[in-house]
Amino acid sequence: MPDWAEEEDFEAIIILDYSPEDIFAIQELVKSRETLVALLFGDMYDVIRYHNPHHGFKFFGYLDRNLYSRISALATDRIFREIELTDLRWAAAVLAFSQIAKITFDYASSIYELASWQGGGEAGEEIRRFRVADNSDPRLFIDFALGRTNEIPRTALADVTDENRVDPAEFEKRTNDFRINYIHALKITELSRQPTRGVDKMMTFIDWMANEFMFGSPALLFANRYFSPNRFRRMIKGLSKRDIQNAAWDLTFVQIWRRAALRGLENNRPAILMSGDKAVKDIARRITAESDDELISQLRDVWGRKSREGQHIFNHYSTTSEVALQDPNRRQKVPNYRAQLKMIETLESAVLTVAN
Repeated sequence: MPDWAEEEDFEAIIILDYSPEDIFAIQELVKSRETLVALLFGDMYDVIRYHNPHHGFKFFGYLDRNLYSRISALATDRIFREIELTDLRWAAAVLAFSQIAKITFDYASSIYELASWQGGGEAGEEIRRFRVADNSDPRLFIDFALGRTNEIPRTALADVTDENRVDPAEFEKRTNDFRINYIHALKITELSRQPTRGVDKMMTFIDWMANEFMFGSPALLFANRYFSPNRFRRMIKGLSKRDIQNAAWDLTFVQIWRRAALRGLENNRPAILMSGDKAVKDIARRITAESDDELISQLRDVWGRKSREGQHIFNHYSTTSEVALQDPNRRQKVPNYRAQLKMIETLESAVLTVAN
């Protein structure tokens, strides 16, 4: 709990012009779902940390698809259903926290994911709604997040022009990252249907990445969790194309955030992943391993802290990836674009149960 009695902190709250009680309540709402992941030490839920002039950071927030949509929904005229309010209040808290902390948002893969289902026009409209919400008074979202009101009056929201509007067709383009992650997700799904032990499925997945496709850190960590006895619920919700593509978009989201986070270490622009999805945050936290000891822990501990299966998986991955790294012809062995499309066709025919 922040010590509001300290003079420096208290003066900062006065400068921000929000009550200490509201600031603390918003922080706790965001923290309650462990919303934030970043390559930084310290309390990411202390909003005053973001205003410390000594670090010289400019923060960027990367929102997952669900959180982005919920924030955008706050700038609509519709009446929210009771069942939606808990998630929407959390989203409002994330927005208010970010506004007060001066965090700039990057829609990353979220808009491309929406466009893949509903088209570029709807994606562009969602960006517009999001900009309206982000440019409105944080007090609107504080009051909504803390349950003082069940709606946000449209007349109270900011009036934002459509300057710099992006061509909706741009959002309908599938990214290279997504295609690769979709192939990974399809293979994970295919292996999940085999009548073998989880550890054997994981070993087979590692061999497949090394010998038939390519390695991918998000996919490796996702599969390791998915095939373990400690899988999160609904990591892959079903066997439809949309279900598997949802998982691929999650992997893409983590991948884009990680690149931005690594760049941010070099240019004082920390990237903060924001999500309520346990699997997404688990992968994001584990993908930050910087040494063999950390990677051993990240792979093994999912299976149990002293598990032989986890150690076996790490040993196999370490050996297999090193052999691939030393192979002078490795680049030529990676399937090209046309071969990747063929892989998608073959894997889809093997695993999909519903034609979308």
